[in-house]
Amino acid sequence: MKVLLVTTKYKHVDGSPWLVSELADEFVRAGHLVTVINLNWSSESGVKSEEIVSDNIRYINVPAYDFSFFKGAGVLLKWAFSSWRLIPVLFRIYRTNGKYDLVVSFSPCASIYCAVPFFSIIAHKSLLLYWDFFPIHNSEISNKITKNTLPILKAIERWLVNKNNIVGLMSDANLRFYNEYFGVKHAYKCKVIPIWTSVLSHHVDDTLVIRTKYGISCNSKVVVFGGQLTHGRGIEEICLATVLAAIELKDICLVVCGSGYLSDTVIGYESYHPKNIKYIGSLTRQDYLDLLVAADCGIVSTVSGVSSPTFPSKTLDYLACKLPVVLALEESSDFGRIAEDYNFGIKCAAGAVSEVAKCLIKILSDSSGSMVMGMNGNNYLRLNHSVESVVDTIVRNYEI
Repeated sequence: MKVLLVTTKYKHVDGSPWLVSELADEFVRAGHLVTVINLNWSSESGVKSEEIVSDNIRYINVPAYDFSFFKGAGVLLKWAFSSWRLIPVLFRIYRTNGKYDLVVSFSPCASIYCAVPFFSIIAHKSLLLYWDFFPIHNSEISNKITKNTLPILKAIERWLVNKNNIVGLMSDANLRFYNEYFGVKHAYKCKVIPIWTSVLSHHVDDTLVIRTKYGISCNSKVVVFGGQLTHGRGIEEICLATVLAAIELKDICLVVCGSGYLSDTVIGYESYHPKNIKYIGSLTRQDYLDLLVAADCGIVSTVSGVSSPTFPSKTLDYLACKLPVVLALEESSDFGRIAEDYNFGIKCAAGAVSEVAKCLIKILSDSSGSMVMGMNGNNYLRLNHSVESVVDTIVRNYEI
């Protein structure tokens, strides 16, 4: 069938595959024709329009408007006007290729709001993969959305969501929250479509070389956090928990990879606790996966007081590298229960620093148990989150 993907992110900054590009590649491997339209929200100046046809994928890059010179109002203007750039592109490919069988888009709908109403014209069916609930999730983790605008934005998002034929949620908890948040009127079209990865395993020959490369002691018990260092990731709580755990487990070392305005927070903790906290910054995807293999444990942390459940995608890389996982999650998430049911991690409450510290000590003090957890996690990953199985699920739902 002919598939159109409309997204605001296609690959990692270093050009390595990301969720959407993995999905596109798998659709092609399964014999489908794929077009990708990427409304590029990159803040980097100089992003240009381009159209590339390679590996049986037609990729169209559409740069978002750059309103950075308006400072604070720039982000609002970017959201308000950038998606208008998609309209001529949509109708151009419609004239060229005819009607698509399926269009796939991603949350939040507000980021491409101008395009969503036209999906029914350019495609027979539309699938929305809904990962973050807008605007409530954004409001609760950053407080940047005022209470007055919250119901307006929610009403707009609900209207856009309901323009789609199928809505894919990451887990049962997400599906239940969807029904509560947007209303059960359209619940019949909701499906659980897990988040996916094409990386099911990763191996390096010599982990000592990797540790030496980043100045990590071969005797350290290494915990890795990788991702954006922004609100909602529990960055300070992870650092505090590591410092607390180091009282008992003196060779613990938290290695933080990524970038964001909270990087200064990590650097501050590193300056006081250089043995136990190390900030590496952004890595290429290959280097990041190598580092994970050389670690002992992965950690995921969100923030307390968040009502919408999350399903942290960074965990998939941990599982691919056979790492046990500590999960400090909001109460609404069901991923902690999944981790314990499959015995690949330990859960605790987001923001509970002392509990996070205890979980770290428990995993890092039991090398044989951690090895079992790592194997269990990799088996779980292969059974539930391969991109092949997700594409198969999408195609089967399309045919219903």
